[in-house]
Amino acid sequence: MNADPSAYQVVMGAAFADLPDPVRAFHSGRGPHRWVGTASIRRGGGILARMAAAILRFPLPGEAVPVTVTVEPHGAGEIWIRDFGGHVLRSTQWAEVDRGEPLLFERFGPVCVATALVLDAGRLELVQRRAWCLGLLMPRWLPTFGEAFETQGGGSFCFDVTIRAPVIGLVVAYRGHLNEAPAPD
Repeated sequence: MNADPSAYQVVMGAAFADLPDPVRAFHSGRGPHRWVGTASIRRGGGILARMAAAILRFPLPGEAVPVTVTVEPHGAGEIWIRDFGGHVLRSTQWAEVDRGEPLLFERFGPVCVATALVLDAGRLELVQRRAWCLGLLMPRWLPTFGEAFETQGGGSFCFDVTIRAPVIGLVVAYRGHLNEAPAPD
């Protein structure tokens, strides 16, 4: 694994060392790495929720869906490739200081979200600060997700993400666990 710091390490600074072991291992270094596990996925049922989920390429609903997450260095950031049972969700993440605060930026297609990384009681919470759609800053009252956090469970890296929007309601929610994939022979 590359010794260069990951975007998470850059944003969190010294607090990165206090993350639960599986979360710290998942976000350590910028070298390519791959993690595997399973997830439970829910999607909103309304037409607008289905359209938003399709535009953003969010995964289809299911239980115990096999998941592979591959993180690869890209410029000053990382490309994240999440494969939910054959449904691939790709994004780019990078660290940047915005209005004096170190934030994690992530771009999914036409949407870019800036989040603070907050360690609270053993959970890494991703707290949205700003979001843009098609390059336009979205109003603060228009959240692009309700809650997202990472933690540990049974020695695994665990994630829980819920994405909602006003009027639309639930767009997608997915939660699951990952473990580092063995190195290829």
